[in-house]
Amino acid sequence: MAFDPINMGITDEVIAVRATADYFTFAPKDQVLCEGDDGTFASGERWTLRSSTVDFSTAGLAEGSMIEIGFPEKGFGNGMPNKNRTVFTQFALDSVDDTVPSGLILRRKGLAATGIGQPPAPIAGATKCPFRSLTCQPQVRVAVHDIILKYEIGRGITVENDDDFVNLAFWWVVRDLYYAQARMANDPKDNFWQKYKDAAMAVKSIEENLDGRYDVVPDNATGLTLGILPGRSSRRRDCDEMGGYGWRYC
Repeated sequence: MAFDPINMGITDEVIAVRATADYFTFAPKDQVLCEGDDGTFASGERWTLRSSTVDFSTAGLAEGSMIEIGFPEKGFGNGMPNKNRTVFTQFALDSVDDTVPSGLILRRKGLAATGIGQPPAPIAGATKCPFRSLTCQPQVRVAVHDIILKYEIGRGITVENDDDFVNLAFWWVVRDLYYAQARMANDPKDNFWQKYKDAAMAVKSIEENLDGRYDVVPDNATGLTLGILPGRSSRRRDCDEMGGYGWRYC
């Protein structure tokens, strides 16, 4: 996927891959891109979700959007016993099929393209599947905006080659999402406060790496750009690792 300066490449799929168990828990419930209970998969389109009540082509979904879909419990087809025992599975959006009715071509999250792995629907297809897509992109844009202001990134800077900025944007978003979820959680035994602290520690560690490495350098052509301080390496020589999330930068 091409680098996007608006979100530094932090799609909803990127967040979901690294916080799989929590994505549909901490994604704000009012940031719904689409929702319905009439999802269908044709027998010959086992990767394409369609709905007669939702126009996916105008729902604002894009490559990397996340959607959860409910299927009957494994071993039970539609119309069979226990049909109300629904198992929800996460999928990433590969592309929007703008035919009529519109459909979502799905892929297993984190994989390169649709068609890799087990198809969502059984060979016979599926009907009456509940589905919902939640997005964290408003929080991503706020995080990227805050980072741009803090580090005085000007109009001429591109940061796609600096993994520290991308990692910082990711952990900044996750920190804020875990903090909001921790405040809303009613269960005193939940671990969202600890996850918030872990994410905050990751943000602090990355910022320590960035602070002092970059300085604001004036440029007559483009305004402010971000430059490397003289005598400093553009990459940190030692490596730090945060346990529990598999996050690492060198």
